Amino acid sequence: MTNENPQTEYDSPWKQILQLYFQDFMQFFFPQAHGEIDWSRGNEFLDKELQPVIKLVDYQQRQSELEVSRNPFATVVMAHLKAIETRDNRIERKQQKLVLVRRLYEQGFEQEDIINLFGFIDWMLSLPIELEQEFWQEIRNFEESKRMQYITSVEQIGFQKGIEQSQNQIKQVLLKSISLGLKLKFGETDQNLLAEIEAIQDTSVLETILEAIDTASTVSQLRQIYQLPATDMQPEV
Repeated sequence: MTNENPQTEYDSPWKQILQLYFQDFMQFFFPQAHGEIDWSRGNEFLDKELQPVIKLVDYQQRQSELEVSRNPFATVVMAHLKAIETRDNRIERKQQKLVLVRRLYEQGFEQEDIINLFGFIDWMLSLPIELEQEFWQEIRNFEESKRMQYITSVEQIGFQKGIEQSQNQIKQVLLKSISLGLKLKFGETDQNLLAEIEAIQDTSVLETILEAIDTASTVSQLRQIYQLPATDMQPEV
């Protein structure tokens, strides 16, 4: 599988989905060969690089054909093409990811197939944390309307743990940077100030504080960023 510029980072999800749906793969891309294979004999996958034998860009002009097909590889091809098309537009990527996932339900795939194909879509159409959270909320609402909580009941548990770990790591890096910045700017840092900042959960506020250290002339100016009551403010340094 390839586009005009093969992307090796896509090999792993393709290999996994090929092993799950190899007969569907052959039927979708090579229908004549599919009919000539004795599938009762099984098949063996070799540990080799996935060869770029299909030009996926050829399917960019066949969107309507892909959309009506119930072959799992129609979904796979659409996800790959959307990953390329939205490489520089993550907001549009979120919308296309939602469209593809909703389509799995609307086409009547079984739960196992929905989860498998979602795994491919999720891998190909990765999103920043904020947009990923928005995506999950919309999927949750959609599943509730369909009374089919397939993805959120299984996949979101692991995803949410990953989000929490990532946010905690980001927060720790920001706190270390803020602590160092305060020492460089104001000398020995007020421990009360650090405790107040460490209690902040919103990483965007921490990012703002870090950026403000460079221009702030007093600790009080930094405190104004997270709007502490005046009675809690310490004397200016």
